[in-house]
Amino acid sequence: MRPPVAIVVAAVLGALYSVVLGWVGVQLLYEYVSGTGQIGAEHLTMSGGKGLTLCALLFLAGGVASLVGGIRLITRRQRRLVLVPLVLVLVIGAIGEIVDVATGASASANLIGAGVLVLAALPVALLATRGSRRWLGSGENGPPGKPPDVRRGLDRPGRHERGR
Repeated sequence: MRPPVAIVVAAVLGALYSVVLGWVGVQLLYEYVSGTGQIGAEHLTMSGGKGLTLCALLFLAGGVASLVGGIRLITRRQRRLVLVPLVLVLVIGAIGEIVDVATGASASANLIGAGVLVLAALPVALLATRGSRRWLGSGENGPPGKPPDVRRGLDRPGRHERGR
């Protein structure tokens, strides 16, 4: 059974988001090491540098998880690795947007933040559709050792097939 369009779009968007997360992580590390940009090494204390490095590594890990998750979504029907980085972006980004709006950030900054949140929410919403959940739970071509539809009891004969 082929994956529905919503699954394919969610996997592609998750993979594209992995590129963005990876790029942000690399950019943070580059600016820290080279001393350029807003977060150059001269502006940070030792603990600030450790925090920035940890943040950059988390962005890189999120990018890898999102890329691997997009592949596993199609091949193994596992959505966890796609959802975790995107939900984290949504939660942290929503808090950041609230702070931006409350502190009077520019309209362009608010629109960019809203765009980031919408692009992270789209794959999450696509994976929550009924067709996506049905395909993910069907078990066909799933991980080995899991017979299809055991949870729902669909592998057992119905009342009309058992006889009385």
